[in-house]
Amino acid sequence: NRLPEAEILYYPTTADQVKALETHKIDGLVAEMPVLRKVLKNTESVTYLDDPLEESGFGFIFPKTDEGRKLCDEFSEYIRNIKADGTLKQLDDVWFGDDEAKKELFDYTALKDDKGTLTLATSGSGEPFTYMKNGRIVGYDIAVAAGFCRDYGYRLEVKTMDFSGIIPSVQTGKVDFGASAITITEERAESVYFSES
Repeated sequence: NRLPEAEILYYPTTADQVKALETHKIDGLVAEMPVLRKVLKNTESVTYLDDPLEESGFGFIFPKTDEGRKLCDEFSEYIRNIKADGTLKQLDDVWFGDDEAKKELFDYTALKDDKGTLTLATSGSGEPFTYMKNGRIVGYDIAVAAGFCRDYGYRLEVKTMDFSGIIPSVQTGKVDFGASAITITEERAESVYFSES
């Protein structure tokens, strides 16, 4: 821990964290670089330290059940495939880029359900990973999930909730998987399966 004397406070959204920082309720915040870029673009009074606390990956989460393991493996296969064919790089360029006009998704609500419907839990408040745009949930994580469902024959249903409810919803099987820039940690991996980063 680099700041052993620091008091750690929880705020449910990045917007709440930034507001607390601007109003001097907190002295700093920790965020992933893509999220930070968005904060810096929209908030002139904030800067950042160019010294990452750690290198970490993000993953989609799945319940620790046989069905969850199978779905996680299938999803990880999809991630490896889109890394290899360049699709993931294209998604990175779109969702982490500055051109808002490119940040559009196909109508994933119209996908066929040859293999059934998968329900994804997400916060919907962590741009560029998941957020509302024109009354619709979009973002990098949604684009990846929708592509997976399209290619593997699933229909996709997205449920938004507070970030703190995503892991419990996945653990209890209320949803099939979860995503919202979820950092892969050993502690979290004790309760859910993580996909390929």
